[in-house]
Amino acid sequence: MDSLAHYRTVIDLLIALISMVGTGIAFVCTIVTWREGQRWQRASKVDELILYFESNELIQLACVAIDWPARTIEFRGKDFSYESRDVLAAVGAFGRTRAEAMVATPTQARLRDAIDVLIAFFGRVDTALESRLIDAAPTRSYFGYWIERLVSLDRHPGVEAEKAAGALDGRTAIAVYIRTFSDPEAFGRLTRTLSLAQSLADVAGDQRFACGG
Repeated sequence: MDSLAHYRTVIDLLIALISMVGTGIAFVCTIVTWREGQRWQRASKVDELILYFESNELIQLACVAIDWPARTIEFRGKDFSYESRDVLAAVGAFGRTRAEAMVATPTQARLRDAIDVLIAFFGRVDTALESRLIDAAPTRSYFGYWIERLVSLDRHPGVEAEKAAGALDGRTAIAVYIRTFSDPEAFGRLTRTLSLAQSLADVAGDQRFACGG
């Protein structure tokens, strides 16, 4: 009888152990499935941002403007031409006050509208990264190039004679523009989080367009 009771105890222990192992495996599988689901959700959010980025005509105009020193493209069914000076004027490279930095032509005004939309879009990307709604790797793969082109504005270095007269180069102009009208800290986070080679120029804290004319 003692032997039978011993065997029953051993069997009960084995059953309990198997049950515990099974529960542990089920728990691990649930965690893995949940994490995979979260990864797919984050990937889906990136896809949504990409779709918006590619379908917004102002964003696409801004991308052309920050990637090419001069182009003629079709925009809203009409030819749209710009030169590097138009892009620089759009971000206030030729003024020290908001009045002086006002755009002078419809082309410059359209470029400013487009760049404003692009800046606001990357603010959304920063918020999504900070909220862990998207992952850094796929975000960097698609948007990293465009963020670097924007914060460096390296396709628009400016003309030496105009810079000697006080005009800003592209990299400084976009940094002052973002500091004045947007959130430079968001772009700082973006470039750090995505480990980008280019970052927003470190301009003086008080270097922004003055409110007066």
